Amino acid sequence: MKHIFLSKNVIFIEKCGMNMINKLISTISMKKQSQQHSSLSATMQKKAERLAFLLAQSAMPQEQKEGWINVLPIMDEQQVDTLIDLLEQEHAGYVESSKEFLEDVKQLEQSFAAKVTELKEEERKMIDAFIQSKLAAYKNHK
Repeated sequence: MKHIFLSKNVIFIEKCGMNMINKLISTISMKKQSQQHSSLSATMQKKAERLAFLLAQSAMPQEQKEGWINVLPIMDEQQVDTLIDLLEQEHAGYVESSKEFLEDVKQLEQSFAAKVTELKEEERKMIDAFIQSKLAAYKNHK
């Protein structure tokens, strides 16, 4: 299986991903032996990889993820599809939340940059005023 680099979930995919993919393929293959093996295998491989990705992305505890892997052999294709649908909905929610979070961060960065510019301008004016006062004092002292 390809390594999917997802921060904290990389280890999960490396450890459980191939096991999950093999269980999913064998489970669904046994239930649909009448179909052509090559097309079934490719379809199941894609489904299994998608399920591995979604489980790795899920916020559920590691024990639950491993539990889903363990029950795959007794799940029928419709149940697997339902699990994938639920995990895709969860993933879509994360993607949307991430977009909102990134927009908030961008606004904060812009606000921060504007405040830094404002403070630098104030500082420059204070330094200029200080220099002018020292120059005036120097001229008056001569």
